Amino acid sequence: MAVVAPVASIQLDIIAPLLPAYVAVVLMFDVFTATLLISQYVAVGAPALLALAAAYLFNGFTAVAWAASFPGVLAPEGLLGGDLQTTAVIAAFRRLAFPLGLLAYALLRRRADAPEVWRPWSPTTAVATVVVSALAALIVTGAAGGLSTIVPKLMVDARVPTAAWDFVLWAGIAATLVAAVAIARLRPFCVLDLWLLVALAAFLVEIAMLGFLADGVRLSVAWGAGRLFGLVAVAVVALALLVDTVVATARSVSKLAAEVQARRAREASLEALGAAIAHELNQPLTAIVTSAEAAGRWLDRGNPDLLRARERLAAIGAEGARAGRVLDGLRRSFGRGPSRDGLVDAGSLLASVAALARAEAAGARVAIDRGAATGLRVRGDADQLRQAVLNLVVNAIEAMALTPGGRRIVTLSARAEGAACVLSVSDAGPGLPPALLDMPAGPFQSEKPRGMGLGLMIARTIVEGHGGRIMAANRPEGGAVFEIALPRGNDNV
Repeated sequence: MAVVAPVASIQLDIIAPLLPAYVAVVLMFDVFTATLLISQYVAVGAPALLALAAAYLFNGFTAVAWAASFPGVLAPEGLLGGDLQTTAVIAAFRRLAFPLGLLAYALLRRRADAPEVWRPWSPTTAVATVVVSALAALIVTGAAGGLSTIVPKLMVDARVPTAAWDFVLWAGIAATLVAAVAIARLRPFCVLDLWLLVALAAFLVEIAMLGFLADGVRLSVAWGAGRLFGLVAVAVVALALLVDTVVATARSVSKLAAEVQARRAREASLEALGAAIAHELNQPLTAIVTSAEAAGRWLDRGNPDLLRARERLAAIGAEGARAGRVLDGLRRSFGRGPSRDGLVDAGSLLASVAALARAEAAGARVAIDRGAATGLRVRGDADQLRQAVLNLVVNAIEAMALTPGGRRIVTLSARAEGAACVLSVSDAGPGLPPALLDMPAGPFQSEKPRGMGLGLMIARTIVEGHGGRIMAANRPEGGAVFEIALPRGNDNV
């Protein structure tokens, strides 16, 4: 600003032919920014991002109308058939709408109430954001000519504003400062918020240069320099989002590679588990079958030998106990007991499960509702407990995917019951069949047509290894609920 000040009032007629190119760049950055914001909305389902996208779209669309109505740019009197005031009215709307759009973003961010609810993205809402932004720009453009006869005159001639423009100037400054304070107070404060503050700072510099250095006079050196800061205001967030998208994509690729490797490791572990079970149980099962056949033969004699039959039946019992010991050994070998014992916060555990299940829930059009669990802790391995709850959540999502229509929501909650902490996973699906209610987490039992029940088996194995238990029931209002009861930690508050 100090560099521009000495020559601020000098008129540069060369600026007018450059305005269409300037507006084209502004429109490109605004649409690009809005596209990236909508793509982030698709990923996280946050309505605040749509408000921000709408602000950028409106700013870009009205920039086109502003340039088209500007006297001497595309036509001596502009292309929209208005008068000297039309361009100024459109500029006034743009001056106020951008910071107000960012303020709406901040207010929507603050509206995140506890319990936290994540909802899947809506394609209708995303498309409606674009349509409403375009319609708002069209309405402002169409009404600008009519409003110019109602509101106080903003322009003396094609270049010099009236004193009434000072109201727009100070209103724009106030709106920008309010939006900046609202965004700065957001918690948690993210990288996007930081770049929005940078954009608002550039926007404020633009207002100051246009209003104070240029005194609102168009096509002066200060006026042109201010427009460059306006370009920075729309470009900085676009470039920041682009960098963030590239970094996020690289992380996603790395994470995907790690998940593929982990999946292969799990598949190898399951194959090893199956082979181990087949190998270790082959002998006791063979002995059980042989003893059963022998007992049958002793009983089928004309003069049954009850003593020998009892011996064979006792052998069957012994082999069954041996098979149980084999399974216990296999469960210990495959990580039955907690390997990293510690205090686990129930709220953080449910939050991490909701985050891990988010992608699958979005694909099935299922919402995840997480209740508060303040102060509840359990003792155990956080990774194993997370896997147990996640298995139940995935089963709930898959169960609702088979149910047409209706309200699809998985609810996660935690509560204290005496010395236990109960983690609950409920859904609005078809409920559980009686077989699963009798033995809710039995190995290789599933309510899904092609399911093997491994998720329930693993969940029960982990929970029992932590000294807990799993319970299942059908909800009166429909759907099923699984509850995991675990011993509470010693320092619960």
